[in-house]
Amino acid sequence: MRHLAVIGAPLEHSLSPLIHNAALRQLDLDDTYTYTKMRIERHELPDVVNMVRRGSLWGINVTYPYKQDIIPYLDEMTDEARRSEAVNTVYARDGRVTGHNTDGIGGVMALNRNGVDLEDTRVVIIGAGGAARALAVSLVTRPIARLVIRNRTAKRAQDLAEHVRPFATCDVEAGGLDGLKELLQDTDILIQCSLAGMQGTDAPPLPITQDMFNAHQTVMDIVYTPLVTPLLVEARAAGCLTIVGTEMLICQGAEAFRIWTGTDAPIETMDAAVRGWIGGG
Repeated sequence: MRHLAVIGAPLEHSLSPLIHNAALRQLDLDDTYTYTKMRIERHELPDVVNMVRRGSLWGINVTYPYKQDIIPYLDEMTDEARRSEAVNTVYARDGRVTGHNTDGIGGVMALNRNGVDLEDTRVVIIGAGGAARALAVSLVTRPIARLVIRNRTAKRAQDLAEHVRPFATCDVEAGGLDGLKELLQDTDILIQCSLAGMQGTDAPPLPITQDMFNAHQTVMDIVYTPLVTPLLVEARAAGCLTIVGTEMLICQGAEAFRIWTGTDAPIETMDAAVRGWIGGG
């Protein structure tokens, strides 16, 4: 049996076992692979990496708070992980343990899966945390025309912009949340990566309303509790194409699944499992 796991602390929130085990069952791979949760402490990270190196763990997902802490114990990192400065997927090849980051790739996959063509688009990211960083890293090497990063604290957005500019193939701008109405008039894709709209947080809502959108735009929110966030409610009312947060969650998991098993993940099965758990349609 090849053992897969998600590591972190706490792990109650993790939906990784739900989506991966659903995929393994669908493909009749559950007699070859098993996926579980492993709550660990920081001092156990070297031991867990060695388990991957020896093959007693076939691969791991890394969640909060270890996405950066695990890096010193790895043998190598992919460009995506190095540029994101975070690792969420770990695997071994020929005894060498590699760290990868599928978050940004998952975001791009979610856009593509919904029929969004990125070529020559003007993209806005709201937020400057880990998910925003991973998405920015992936997007600036795609054939987009411009990436604008906005955050409540403008300095964090500017720092992220400075980080991605050296390898960007598009224009990169940054700033605070002022002037969003004017900005959105010149935007094709808006990706919301902050906590705004998430249940159980005190993050204030974004100052974005239906009249700031047009029907030709795409709006993706990575928050998935609730499944349809206040931002998506406004965007849908304007006729935008909207993409719920479970899409990025599933797609980043699908990329890890492909790396570990060598098999394309059954994304619809993973999607049904998550939506069943959330209770959304």
